Amino acid sequence: MVKRLLALILAGLLAVGCAGMAEQAERDKSRADAHLRLGAAYLRQGQTNMAFRELFAGQKLDPDNPEIYTHIGWAYRLEGRHREAVEQFQKALALKPDFSEAHNFLGSAYMEMGRNEEALAEFRKALTDLTYRTPWFALNNIGLVYLNQGRYMEAASAFRQAIERESRWHVAHYNLGLALAGEGRYEEALDAFNAAIRNAAGYAAAYYALGDTFERLGRYDEARRAYEQLIKMDPEGSLTDGARQRLKSLR
Repeated sequence: MVKRLLALILAGLLAVGCAGMAEQAERDKSRADAHLRLGAAYLRQGQTNMAFRELFAGQKLDPDNPEIYTHIGWAYRLEGRHREAVEQFQKALALKPDFSEAHNFLGSAYMEMGRNEEALAEFRKALTDLTYRTPWFALNNIGLVYLNQGRYMEAASAFRQAIERESRWHVAHYNLGLALAGEGRYEEALDAFNAAIRNAAGYAAAYYALGDTFERLGRYDEARRAYEQLIKMDPEGSLTDGARQRLKSLR
C-alpha cells in the first residue's frame, strides 16, 4: 500500500515537473520572439550592434528558431561579413529547409560574393514555395544577377515579373529602367524611372537615372530639371555631388 502511494506521489511530481518544463519552454519562446522583434527593428535602422545583442539573447532562449538565425545572418551581411552570414542562413535552412526568406537571403549573400550561379539557385528555391509572402524580392534579385552580368533582356524580364507581383515597389521599377537603358531602350527606361518616382517621390537614384537618360537622348533641359530636383530634394545625399557635376557640364 505504501509502495503504491509513493508511486502515485512520484508520478504526480513528474507530471507537475513536465508541466512546469513545458510552461518554461513556452515562456522562453515568447521571450525569444520579443528579442527577435526588437533585433529586427534595430536591423531596419542599421544598428547592427544592438541587433546582435537582442538576437543572440533570443538564440539562447530558442536555439531551434530559424528566423533568429536568418536575422543574425542579415546582420552579418549588413556588416559585409558574408561568410558568417552564409553560415547563419545555412543553419536556418538546416532547421527549416523550405524557409523561402532564408533562401533569398542566402542567395543575396552569394550574389554579393560574386557566386552568381549559387545565388540564382537559392532565389529559384525561394520561388518554389507557393506560400512565399514576398516573391518579388527573389525575382528582383534574379534580375540583379542578370543585370550585373550584362544580360539585360533576362534582367528586364525578371524585374517585370517582380512588378507583376508588387506593382508599387519602386525598386523593381528603377531596376527595370536600368536594364532597359542597358539595352539602349531609353524611352522605355524613362517610363520605368518615372514609375519608380510615382511610387516613391523621394527616390533620389531614380531622379539621377532620369537625368542621365535624358542626357543620352539629347534632352538637356529635362536632364537639368531632373538633377536640380534631386539636389533640391536631397542636398546632402550621396548622389548630390554627382548631380552638381552633371549640371555644370550641361551649362
